[in-house]
Amino acid sequence: MVRGEVRSFTTSSSNAPVFQTPVVSDTTVSSFHITATLLDDGGSELMLSGFCYGEGSEKLPTFMDQVKNIELSGNSISATITGLYPNTTYQIRAYGASKNGLAYSDLVTVTTQTAVVPFLANVECTDSTYHSVTITSDVLETGSATVTEAGFCYSSSNTVPTLSDEVITINGYSSGSFETTIEDLNFNTTYYIRAYAKNSYGTGYSEVFTYTPAQPEVAYLID
Repeated sequence: MVRGEVRSFTTSSSNAPVFQTPVVSDTTVSSFHITATLLDDGGSELMLSGFCYGEGSEKLPTFMDQVKNIELSGNSISATITGLYPNTTYQIRAYGASKNGLAYSDLVTVTTQTAVVPFLANVECTDSTYHSVTITSDVLETGSATVTEAGFCYSSSNTVPTLSDEVITINGYSSGSFETTIEDLNFNTTYYIRAYAKNSYGTGYSEVFTYTPAQPEVAYLID
């Protein structure tokens, strides 16, 4: 009997990716920045990566919760998470998916800063015509003092309108949501609109909402 030479070898591992515990920085009333480093890709290129997050502490955030997909840059991922609520605790994990599986990093928590000036919901359109738009917003947090005034400011030239532009003040406002109709708008002109609210510390604004009235169709009569 002829025996061949005996050789030994070790198979390479095929595991899900491994991320280092994320690092949070630059926390504001409505956002934070987060970075995570990839320690091991598990022997396969990442097909998807990013961060998943959620409010509270009842369950770990997963790919089924709020997600920010981020492509790997070098050996790390980094993102600014926005649209958050003031003075609210969020749980965050990095995630990575490859053909070997889906894996999450260790959990980190962050609490957004407390609002000093009022914090407002995004402006929403509830009705519109060719020359007007009805909009609504809400004071989500009054800030560090009672709200004394609320309303909307808008402009067709200033992309980030302030109280120096056109203003509609809601008379008698005390709390909660508020609504108004902006009229006498021009066709095919883009308007930039923000809700605002004041307290003794200053003025808070919503994100910018844009609206462009369409020109009405003209019906022609044929004899």
